[in-house]
Amino acid sequence: MIRFLFLTLILTANLSALRRRPLDLHSQAERHAYRDKSGKFKRGSQSIIDDFWRLEIPGYPNGYNPSIIDYEGGYLLVFRDTPDMINDPWVSYIACARLNHKFQIVGSPQRIPVRGDYCSIQSQAEDARIFKMGGDYYLIYNDNMDIVSSLPYARRDMYLAKLVCENGVFSVEKPIKLRHPQRYYTQKWEKNWVPFVKNDRLFFSYSIVPHEVLSYEENCRPVYLTGEKQRWKWGAFRGGSPAIEVKEGYLSFFHTSEAFRSPVSRRKEMMHYYMGAAIYSKEPPFVVTHISPYPLMAKNLYAPTGYWKRVIYPGGFVEKGRYIYLVYGKDDSEIWIAKINKEELLTSLIPFGPS
Repeated sequence: MIRFLFLTLILTANLSALRRRPLDLHSQAERHAYRDKSGKFKRGSQSIIDDFWRLEIPGYPNGYNPSIIDYEGGYLLVFRDTPDMINDPWVSYIACARLNHKFQIVGSPQRIPVRGDYCSIQSQAEDARIFKMGGDYYLIYNDNMDIVSSLPYARRDMYLAKLVCENGVFSVEKPIKLRHPQRYYTQKWEKNWVPFVKNDRLFFSYSIVPHEVLSYEENCRPVYLTGEKQRWKWGAFRGGSPAIEVKEGYLSFFHTSEAFRSPVSRRKEMMHYYMGAAIYSKEPPFVVTHISPYPLMAKNLYAPTGYWKRVIYPGGFVEKGRYIYLVYGKDDSEIWIAKINKEELLTSLIPFGPS
């Protein structure tokens, strides 16, 4: 009897502790996604993400980390191609596929060569974003043209290349290395620069919080710095999609990452990558005015795979009527498209700016 009472007390104490324990960060975000207009949690309520689906590319079963742009009545998708993730994970290419207005593959996908006679090193090009400036299309991506290596001491630099198409075959003009003049020798790996265009002038969002903006015309010199360094609960802000001008300002999707346990990691500690949206002001100094208070979520968005981390990595979006179609990489092995209610998204953002 005493043993039974003792076990009962332990069980009651553990249940009480579980009730008091705060939700893990993933569950907090998920609960926010399913709040109805009254602010109450409701699992069946509609989230900002109306739908999402995987896009499989013929001939590129492991394509991931895509970007997208309107192109000749349809869309042009660029993505990362790592043919042998296990034995040669550092060998990486940029590939592309044309899509029709229903986001279906048109024609044959192809690799975009980013090496010329000037470089004999195998391609290590990663995570290209595509954008348009002055009627021309451009890619911005990170690469290593010095040695074949993914080790921390090896540089990864950002490159800008004009995209050209002749007789249906895509290629690039000679890539231009981009250097942050103050950080080049201290920041070995450069990634996730966010391009945006103002009056045919190219700028890069180098960091989101604080918002450091570089001017391409001035050799990537920092020209604006606003806000103070802050963190989301879900990790440090990093770049994602190119920023596109909308009525409210420049809209871009960012990503963060943080290690913790969650239902989608089966309660094992692992890295989780999340995405949110940010608005920059239309005029200099391009202040970050609004931001997502929580990660963008939807039921089964983070459906577990066998990968060792949970990754949602936004790379580009297009607008179509009331919706935004955002392309993102999942778990470094898949390409997905999310259909986002534009009005719901913009309404969800909260004020955020320099203090």
